[in-house]
Amino acid sequence: MILSDRKLIELIEKHKVIKIEPYSREYLDDVSYELHLSSEFVSIDYLNTPVIDVGDLSKLKYKRFNSDKIVVQPHHFVLGRSLEWVELPSNITAFVSGKSSLARLGLQVHAAALIHPGSRGHVVLEIFNHNNVPIILRKGMAIAQLVFFENNEPIEDYAERKGLYLNQKRIELPREISFFVQ
Repeated sequence: MILSDRKLIELIEKHKVIKIEPYSREYLDDVSYELHLSSEFVSIDYLNTPVIDVGDLSKLKYKRFNSDKIVVQPHHFVLGRSLEWVELPSNITAFVSGKSSLARLGLQVHAAALIHPGSRGHVVLEIFNHNNVPIILRKGMAIAQLVFFENNEPIEDYAERKGLYLNQKRIELPREISFFVQ
């Protein structure tokens, strides 16, 4: 079941089981909470990475930088992160969704979509410009939204499973892809 704004106010403000920092009720919509863009970005160094081999990520070259403004060139990809720190209890799952106003400009903002119960950290955002013209993004702008679901039963905390991106304070790239069939 998708959680309404009234239920989210109860869980965030009254019971404090969902943590969002910084938090403001003005960013709460009927069924979602707005995420804002921080100044941290990571992009693949395409000049020094001729191919991404998902079987060997040791040769992957990237650039990490901070900026209050970034120009996303046409058909380019960059990782950004949310300004907000998010912590979920074991009975809540969240999904990241892009904003339709940005999508109508050709900007796709996505994340690995699923934020596991028990997760905590900044949300890493995958940003792609589908347009044929550059798009300027600025620190603090509303970039995506979280939609919260109540699980039918509590799930083993992501924290207890020591998730790869748990407590993510900065953007991390994968060190390996482990879903190959042996």
